[in-house]
Amino acid sequence: MCFPLHPLGFTVALGYPMQKLWFLFFLGWMIKSLMPRFGGSQGQNALRRFMLGLILGNLCAMGCWSA
Repeated sequence: MCFPLHPLGFTVALGYPMQKLWFLFFLGWMIKSLMPRFGGSQGQNALRRFMLGLILGNLCAMGCWSA
């Protein structure tokens, strides 16, 4: 029988970034797991475009602020 949790997860969980970002990872996992069930393939494709837009918008904003 395998151990249900990855051993590196314990090491990463103790770090400062994970303490601040755990909810965002959980939210992304939840959306990823629920979307195929309730949205179907069309909803999943629309959500993929929306999420990519959020990521690219964030990268553009970070680039503008760093410049």
